[in-house]
Amino acid sequence: MATGVGKTLLFQLPAKSMHSGTTIVISPLVSLQEHMVERCQQLGISCVKWDPRQCHSPGQIVIVTPESAVSKTFGTFLDRLQGLHQLDRFVFDECHTVLDSTPEFRPKMRRLGELVERGAQMVYLTATLPPHA
Repeated sequence: MATGVGKTLLFQLPAKSMHSGTTIVISPLVSLQEHMVERCQQLGISCVKWDPRQCHSPGQIVIVTPESAVSKTFGTFLDRLQGLHQLDRFVFDECHTVLDSTPEFRPKMRRLGELVERGAQMVYLTATLPPHA
């Protein structure tokens, strides 16, 4: 799907209509995170940006950076969600950026594959996946 045609609806609609658990959105760009929070609020969807200094209650959508997604603190939050049977899915927004990571540039992005072990649905979104990927 091209940029700006509604890829975020692929996770916003289930989050809004199912009311069953939490969708974790891993977004590499702060500007996209802010926009996503605004759009969710406009649609009446509970959405927060992850802040390790706050105690988050499980909401419909939690937006997190790739680096925080693999942190111990966020892992504890995920453990709590799983214990409550509230972890619905992981959404990797702009997933092509993971392919661009290197050991020198955003090295923790290479650890995102560890989240597969959580057993939740995985959704990968991008409008710019290079043909060689």
